[in-house]
Amino acid sequence: MRDAAKILATHPEKIKYRLQKAILDELLLADVAESENIPNYFRDDLRQFIDEVSSKQWTPDVNCDRVRATLHGKHGKTLSKLALRIWKLHHEYEEYLASGFIPSDDT
Repeated sequence: MRDAAKILATHPEKIKYRLQKAILDELLLADVAESENIPNYFRDDLRQFIDEVSSKQWTPDVNCDRVRATLHGKHGKTLSKLALRIWKLHHEYEEYLASGFIPSDDT
């Protein structure tokens, strides 16, 4: 998640391409959502996010194509909201690593 957030913040491309790179290279290929070392709160949130950003497709049976197809028609505020979700998840996960606090445990 840290690498995905770093791409969003530092990569020289436009936000749509930064999102594609962060999602495809760091979140999907790293299979972060399936890592047993990550608490369910983060895995579930990440799975939901990935489902949302891979809801469309151009070519069947190509997962990375789904992300590009979904982001293709999105612009401005929508892309910023997606980037903010990655940043929020990264921030919450970093807080968890430092303190052990899981947001869903705050009841």
